[in-house]
Amino acid sequence: MNQSTATTKKKSKVGTIISWILGSLIALLFVVEALGFITARSNYGVPNFFGYQTMTVLTDSMEPVMPVGVGIVVQKVDVTTLKASSEIENHDGDIISFYNPNAKVIITHRIIDISVDGNDNYTFYTLGDNLEAESCYVNFGHACDYSNYDIVPEKYVLGKVIEVSKPIGVAYQTLSNVYLFPIVVLIPLLWVFISAMKIL
Repeated sequence: MNQSTATTKKKSKVGTIISWILGSLIALLFVVEALGFITARSNYGVPNFFGYQTMTVLTDSMEPVMPVGVGIVVQKVDVTTLKASSEIENHDGDIISFYNPNAKVIITHRIIDISVDGNDNYTFYTLGDNLEAESCYVNFGHACDYSNYDIVPEKYVLGKVIEVSKPIGVAYQTLSNVYLFPIVVLIPLLWVFISAMKIL
C-alpha cells in the first residue's frame, strides 16, 4: 500500500466519523424539537424537557438580575417549596415564570407574598425588581410601584428560575430564529450527504 492510498483511507475514516457525529447531532436536534413541540402544547406554549424549561428575557422588569437577552432555566417545583421575599425591597424571594391568561404571555417576576386558602390552593403575588422598567411607562405612563403586583394562581406557575445565563440566551434565540435554524441544520446535513456520496 503506497502512502497516497493510506492517506486517502485515513481521510475517509475521519470523514466517516465526522459524518456519524453530525448525523447523530442532527437526529438529536430533531428529537428535541419534536419533544419540545409536544410538551409545549400542555405547558402554555413553553417546551418542557423533563421538568426544565429555557426561555429568553425580553423586558427590563427584572434588571439588573436578569438583563434583556439573557437566557433562564426554569425548573418545575413543588409550589409549597417556593419562598417570598422577607421584605419587598430585599429582593430575596424566589423568582418564578408564570402564564398570564389576560395578556397571554409568560412573565418572570419575583415572589413578594404568598397566600393559601382553606383547600391548600396557593396564590403567589409577584413583582419585577425594576420599578423603573420601560414596560411600566408603556402600560401605565409612570414608573411601577408596589400596587402593580401580579396575582398568580398556582396552576399558572411554570416553575422557579434556577439559572441565568447569557450563552443560553444566545443559543435559544439562534435556535428559535426561523431563518437561522434551517442554516444550523442544513449545513451539517449537507456535509453528511456529501460524505455519504464519497463513501458510496
